[in-house]
Amino acid sequence: MIQTLSKCLQSLAALTLGCLVSISTHAVELASTEVVRWDRKPIRLTLGINQERMLQFPAPIQPGVPPSVARKIRIQAIDDTVYITATEPFDYERFQVREMESGRIYLLDRWT
Repeated sequence: MIQTLSKCLQSLAALTLGCLVSISTHAVELASTEVVRWDRKPIRLTLGINQERMLQFPAPIQPGVPPSVARKIRIQAIDDTVYITATEPFDYERFQVREMESGRIYLLDRWT
């Protein structure tokens, strides 16, 4: 019984530590969050080389990648979130992101 209680306490301690790590990591992510209001003007997006940017939209989306930069960028869309990483430098480009349900299009202007 005492061994079982000891194992339970160890598991609880490990779980508590895991929760604290998750909360502090989440707090760091929130510190770098930028909220942009769509006002029909292109959203200015700065991409560093090999630095992933995460963009979240109000609904599930489908990103569009111009053919001129398709090999210079990695872009993934999962539900309402887009993950973008420039893998090499490229000049200014405009990207389109389309909401799947409404068809609304957001414009993203990429700058270095």
